[in-house]
Amino acid sequence: MSFNVFHSSPVQGLSVIEPRFSLTHKRLWVYATKSPIMSAPFLSNLGGDLTCYVGKEIVENRSFIMERNPGLFDQRYLNKTGSIYMLPGDTFIENQTTWKEELVSEVAVPVLDEFRIDNVKDFLFRLKELNLLDIYLIPEDGLLYG
Repeated sequence: MSFNVFHSSPVQGLSVIEPRFSLTHKRLWVYATKSPIMSAPFLSNLGGDLTCYVGKEIVENRSFIMERNPGLFDQRYLNKTGSIYMLPGDTFIENQTTWKEELVSEVAVPVLDEFRIDNVKDFLFRLKELNLLDIYLIPEDGLLYG
């Protein structure tokens, strides 16, 4: 059975996605997700989890981005470009990391298709408008409730 996976990158125009060393996992892997929506928050990796937490809500199974501190969402996504790449899933395996949304491949993977994003922040908010992604921002005063 053949399936496709999705890999996001701030680099556009790639024809092959090469494994890269992960400081978290200490492995050379290509990372991907089963959904282009789940992949979209990784169009920019600036600051990683220190700027925004990316996850999937358990009950409603919805993808989300949660800003860690005021202004970090913009720091990570404003005026950034990138691409979501569709890849063949035949070399990808699940359950190699603690995050169930993540699949990995130990070998280079050819790109099947590329969806270029000219403004990542606008794209993410468009997904929110379409009710495909939740975005939680911290107000400037830092108070979530009150």
